[in-house]
Formats: sequence, C-alpha cells, structure tokens
Amino acid sequence: MKLSKVIIFGAWREGISLFFEIYAKVEVVAFLDNNADIQSQNIYGIKILSLDNLNNVTYDEIYISSSKRYKEMYIQLIERGVRKDKIKIIFGSDRVKRDLLVYSAFSKKEIEKFEIEWSKLR
Repeated sequence: MKLSKVIIFGAWREGISLFFEIYAKVEVVAFLDNNADIQSQNIYGIKILSLDNLNNVTYDEIYISSSKRYKEMYIQLIERGVRKDKIKIIFGSDRVKRDLLVYSAFSKKEIEKFEIEWSKLR
C-alpha cells in the first residue's frame, strides 16, 4: 500500500507531536517552518524547509500543526498556490473549530471532515 506523502507545517512541539502520531500511517517527506534558524536542519532525518522550497517537494497534503498560527500558515500556503484541498489543519481544539467558522476559511462540513480525518490518524 502506497502511503500518502505529507509535509508538516510547523517544526516545533506541535509538529513533532503530530509526526509521532502519524508517521506509521503516512510518509512525512518534509517539515516546513518560517523560522530561518532551523531551516535546513533535520528532525529524525526529515529536512526542515522554508516556504520558498515548497515547490521542490512532491507531496499529497500539507498538515498545519500550529494551534496558534494556523490562520497565518493557511494564508501563506494559499498565497504560494497550494490548493485548499491539499491543506489540512490537524489538531483538536474547540476554540480552533470556532475560529475556523468565524474566519470562514472552511465550512462547517469541511471542519467535520477534518475531525473525521484526525480521528482516523489517532
């Protein structure tokens, strides 16, 4: 079975935690991070890239792991031409779900889909 190729956006605590939750179910091909101090380093052999290097990586989906900066990260990906259906916000929080509805980046149905996908990964 071919595993989905995933980039985790956010290489700090939440991104590493997400990596450990999903690494047996997907192929994590890269981490993305806005912090220039950690770009080009590795986490468990997986390169941390800048957004400028995004087009150099083959992936199926990008998982946003930050519960604090997910809006900004989502916008950055859209501005770089990433299709909305390739972006997943992967963490659980009632506050975040409310924010997503208010922000109108996602419909209620899309948020329910994220919740289902998140429960499959756990």
